[in-house]
Amino acid sequence: MSEFLAEGFIKFGEERFRTPSLQFLDYLINRAVDQGCSIDGVVFSLKAILKVEKLRFEFLAMNGINKCILTAFEQKSGNVEAMYSTIFVLWMVTFNTQNHHFFTSPEYDLIPHIIREIRRSDHEKLLRIALITIKNLIDASPQCTEIAVQCDLLNMIDNISTRVIKDQVVAELVPQLASVLSNSVKLLSSFEKWV
Repeated sequence: MSEFLAEGFIKFGEERFRTPSLQFLDYLINRAVDQGCSIDGVVFSLKAILKVEKLRFEFLAMNGINKCILTAFEQKSGNVEAMYSTIFVLWMVTFNTQNHHFFTSPEYDLIPHIIREIRRSDHEKLLRIALITIKNLIDASPQCTEIAVQCDLLNMIDNISTRVIKDQVVAELVPQLASVLSNSVKLLSSFEKWV
């Protein structure tokens, strides 16, 4: 039901329905769980409504990361569908580099949360969105790369590379990420020798 409403707000024009969209977003972030909606239902709805870029900024301004995303990671970690929707929302946020401070902040620990889900899941659908999200971040931010290295993502990527991978996107991302992360490890190692 929530996704239907969200799609309706988006479909009929973002400006005309800006107030209802913001009201629905506010409901999802601040009241939906308290009124009996599951957090995975909330995140699933966010996945639809946050396709509108302006609403992503509002989501962040309304503390949606803390109220929805972190709650989903705490309550639904290991649940493939819930984590797919949660990481999908984060993936949409990665497209604006001004938002990357949310991923590097120790207050949120979003990169470690994403990597934890990579470690837990063998589902290529979840791996695809998680690896794409991480790739967006490390392509734009050396600090995100350093966090991924500290979380031992390179070893996980090496383990994933030994599997039979059917998903073409995952098969392409694994060597790309392995290359970037191994170069970062070499750079960090050589820097530590000089310090």
